[in-house]
Amino acid sequence: MDDYSVKELLKESRQQIEGIIGPFIFSGRTLFTTSNKMATIEVTFIIGSSPKYEMYIKKVRTVQLKDLTAQDKCVSGPVFLFLNNVIKNFMAQLDYSEIGKTRSYFDPRKK
Repeated sequence: MDDYSVKELLKESRQQIEGIIGPFIFSGRTLFTTSNKMATIEVTFIIGSSPKYEMYIKKVRTVQLKDLTAQDKCVSGPVFLFLNNVIKNFMAQLDYSEIGKTRSYFDPRKK
């Protein structure tokens, strides 16, 4: 299944997943949550008259904000990835658009 299909499936089933793992952010094939109740879970989806989908969500890593200052990029990298996705999702919810190589945001409703 391609990334677009996975994103649409998660969008349609957001409430069901949030009921299991709490609020989450999705980017690519990575799902981020601040919930501590994550474990490997199996979620089965039936959306409308579409076929049944099964998804396995597995806890891979736990990161802590204190790791942000670590010299080792393997330790600090996942924290930056998480924070970057939080900011991007927040800006998207505000209907801001991302433009340019510097990833600046602007409100398209204002001129």
